[in-house]
Order: sequence, then C-alpha cells, then structure tokens
Amino acid sequence: VYGNVGVCTVKDISELDFMSDRKLYYTLQPRYEENRIIYAPVEGHKHKIRPIITKDEAEQFIERLPFIEAGKYANEKERKEAYHEILLSGNMEKWASMIRFIHRKEEERAARGQKVAAHYTEEMKVVERLMLGELAVALGIPVGQMKSYITKKLEPVS
Repeated sequence: VYGNVGVCTVKDISELDFMSDRKLYYTLQPRYEENRIIYAPVEGHKHKIRPIITKDEAEQFIERLPFIEAGKYANEKERKEAYHEILLSGNMEKWASMIRFIHRKEEERAARGQKVAAHYTEEMKVVERLMLGELAVALGIPVGQMKSYITKKLEPVS
C-alpha cells in the first residue's frame, strides 16, 4: 500500500535519474488505476509503503467495524488537519472512524435540510477507496463487491 494511492503492484526496483539525482526507485502500478505508474524512492520517500493486511486481519477488522466510534474534532481546522494525517496513516481503524464521522455529519446536515458539503463527500470517497481496496485485495474479493460483503458479514444471524 502506497500513501493515499492505495494498493499497488511493485513492477520494478531500479536506479533512476530524476533531476540529476540518481536514486533507487520502486516502479508502482496502482491496483485500481491501470494507466498510472508511480516512481517512489526506496529510501527517504514522504509517503509510507507498507504490505497489505492479511486475510485474517481483514476479517478481524470487519468484525470490529460496528464498535469503531466516529472521530471527534474540536473544530473544522482540527478535522482538516486530522483528515490528512489519517489519510496517510494506513490505519484502517482511523479510516473507519473518519468515515463514520463524515456519515454522521451528512445525517446531521440532511436532518437540517442542508446539502452535504462537497469536501466531506470527496474526503469520504478517498478514505473508502483506500479501505475497500485494501480489504478487497486481502480477501480476494472484487472491490465493487466489498460494501455488500461487509454488510452481509455484519448482519445479525437469525
């Protein structure tokens, strides 16, 4: 997983020369953006590169989802700063907390008859894309089926 891009395949590791600076770079192909290539320095890159979670970790995370609380922020400035930190954290629990916060804000605005703020919608799309993309790869499920998979897993057994 690379920064806020999401799940990538490492296509190559090679020495490249960008702006007269020769370094070792990963050549990354985002899993869900076939026409995009990213070159990330092996050392000293600002975005985190980490392995995806395991299938067991993904299943355990989904089981914990109902118990993850919405984020709490003192004000809009704090929320914006937290969003960027959370986005790059690679922490699914923080991602889920942010998604839950945004859903709560949407419900509050709808109850007052207001439109949902566009920045909330965009932020949620990015965080959901990262979370669902990683879960899909870990579980071997198409990303388009992840929301329904999660819903079914969390339905009470009768």
